Amino acid sequence: MFHQQAKPRDGVAKISSDDEKLFVITSASALCTRTLTFNNVHENYNNMKSKLEEKLSQAGTITVCPIALIFRDNQVLMGKRNYSPEFSVWTLPGGRCEKNETIESALRREVYEEVGITDLVIKDLIGEMPGHKEGDVVPIFFCSSEQEPKLMEPEKFEGWHWFHFDEYKKDIEKAYNPRVRRIVVDYLEKNIFS
Repeated sequence: MFHQQAKPRDGVAKISSDDEKLFVITSASALCTRTLTFNNVHENYNNMKSKLEEKLSQAGTITVCPIALIFRDNQVLMGKRNYSPEFSVWTLPGGRCEKNETIESALRREVYEEVGITDLVIKDLIGEMPGHKEGDVVPIFFCSSEQEPKLMEPEKFEGWHWFHFDEYKKDIEKAYNPRVRRIVVDYLEKNIFS
């Protein structure tokens, strides 16, 4: 039935078959293949895109604090935030929604205010978790940017740096919130490094 098989590093490769409806998705690290119908791949993509668009268009409240996992070249962008002279932590860019602001608008505003990035591409909703303050909700978005971060709020942040995923994954000191770190590591290992 199949005339060609995908090589492990091909990613998504079309396999010619009689009905032209089969695709093979390959995992380079596992060197395994799964066969899905075109309709299943398309349906999964549309569901993911729909959930992302739905979440981004929701009106936020002051208890919603979206954050951006900005990922480029196997690196995570993090800023060292100074809460006091004695207490600073590494964090992802993001922050609270303002009244009548959508989650997408809040995320874009906060990323711009903190790192000066204007070309933010929001690709996926990684997940949601409770914030540090009771009642807070933190949606985490997988994003990319071609721009370099700028220190826009020196009164709040010491600086912004790109950390290789391996360093981020191993170094608990680089994560203010270990729950966010675990969600991010799980997402990247499943969707980027699998």
